[in-house]
Amino acid sequence: CEEVRGESSLYQFEYKVDRGDKGLPLRAISIIAVRDGDVLVTMTVVSLEKEWENAAFEAKLRKVAESFKLTK
Repeated sequence: CEEVRGESSLYQFEYKVDRGDKGLPLRAISIIAVRDGDVLVTMTVVSLEKEWENAAFEAKLRKVAESFKLTK
């Protein structure tokens, strides 16, 4: 989704990562923003997919993701 936080437009993606034999599945939220037209800033909140099943833990992860915004 696209939204405005602070003075910038941000793009938020939520996705799962299947690591096959390399490890347990992950779930993540990435936020992407552009500063001054040429600087890409990202933040990713990631945890094991099974941990997202705990509603209280999921709420904390989402709160961290929602707190991201660019400042001057």
